[in-house]
Amino acid sequence: MAASKKPQDGGQAAEGAKNAYEYAFEPVPESKRKTGISLFMVLAGYPIAVSNFVTGAAVGYRMPFAEATAAFLCADAFLIAVAIMMGLAAFATGYSTAFLSRMVFGKRGSAIFSALIVLSSVTWIGINGNTFGSMVTANFPAIAVPSVIIGVVIILVWSISAAHGYKGMEIVSWMGVPTAVAMGVICFVMVGMQSGGYGSLLSFAPPAGMEMGFTDATASIVGSWLFGCLIAADVCRFAKSKRHVVVCCAGAFLLGLFGFQMVGCVVAQIAQNPNFSEATALMGLGYLVLACTLVCLCTTQDNNIYGAGLAMQNILSETKLGGKVTHTQMAVFITALSSVLALCNILDYLLPVITFLSVLLSPVPALIVSERVFVKHPKMGIMSNPVALACWIAGGVVGQVCLSANFFVPPVVSFLFTMVLYTAASKVLDGKLLAGRGLVVGGASVREGAVAADAAAGAVATEGDAAGRTD
Repeated sequence: MAASKKPQDGGQAAEGAKNAYEYAFEPVPESKRKTGISLFMVLAGYPIAVSNFVTGAAVGYRMPFAEATAAFLCADAFLIAVAIMMGLAAFATGYSTAFLSRMVFGKRGSAIFSALIVLSSVTWIGINGNTFGSMVTANFPAIAVPSVIIGVVIILVWSISAAHGYKGMEIVSWMGVPTAVAMGVICFVMVGMQSGGYGSLLSFAPPAGMEMGFTDATASIVGSWLFGCLIAADVCRFAKSKRHVVVCCAGAFLLGLFGFQMVGCVVAQIAQNPNFSEATALMGLGYLVLACTLVCLCTTQDNNIYGAGLAMQNILSETKLGGKVTHTQMAVFITALSSVLALCNILDYLLPVITFLSVLLSPVPALIVSERVFVKHPKMGIMSNPVALACWIAGGVVGQVCLSANFFVPPVVSFLFTMVLYTAASKVLDGKLLAGRGLVVGGASVREGAVAADAAAGAVATEGDAAGRTD
């Protein structure tokens, strides 16, 4: 991004100004990197979510126990791999997810992906606020306040910690993660004390006509959390080493995804009910689940607000507002927008759009990994990369075709197809693409020195930063 877009102080952005923008425009400096335990807690706070209970129950009720477990393991392995790959890219460059996408899409091209991040985050923040409001009024019918108002209030509460950036997320995670895990364990133990107990799992068979195949199950699981694994890079850019990224991502997402999915699966099969809230209420666990929901929502939505704020900064960076809106102001704007949408009941109309666009998420990490590992011609110095945009769409189409044809695990096929296609297309077309914009493959500029420097920044950060840190 041009220097005029960033806060300046004697040619370099002052550290305080960078903190105010939560390093939205530049790499996280070495002095601000976090310890492994800090990284783990913040990462774990994201996937420790009620949605994983719900997904586990919905899938578990429609498959035998062993098959459901296999589906969870397969889908979660792919999701964890995505989180680690994106995390390593963010660690090496220090960039946020949205800014990192410039390496593939270019400056303005990355705004399309950033807009998808913002739209997805705002929609899910609003939906989760409404969900919590509905749970409160269902469990406490004496409360005369409409559920939508309760939802708006809780959304605004989330902005308090989210406005403080990484530090705010860390504080909430230290309070929320141990509490949510303890509640999950209690729920799991109490479910096992029901009639039939865990022994009924081995004999469970889904009701006739409600069976779910392996392809649909894995696609559903991946689809529910691929977005979250993508923006895990926003946290991983604070890592001190590659080992921290790998260990913390694997541990955090294994705990939050697989652990909570299995609790949901066990609840659904023992209670013979695919609705997690109803199943736990019938077992007398309604209040426990409500408390767990509040804790989980706080840690998860903080991350959504944080990621959306960084993505919005990337969009504004090429406008007159670039570098003029602080992270705190952006967090308040994101939560206010989510609240308005929730209050106006617009979210019901946005959800189908987000669900449709989610098929376009799988190709994005494939594009970034391909660019960093195989292509190695960062596009941060150009406005847009039509090759990446075309491969992005093609990968999404392939994923949708696989889902319709019930073939293998659609997101995995989409990922591999996109990686191969983008690598091959870039090897053939990058010379012409970059030369046409004043660049020569390899980093030399033939027209604009500033553009060449900006493009080279991606390569320098990718290789130089990594070499300067421990593994």
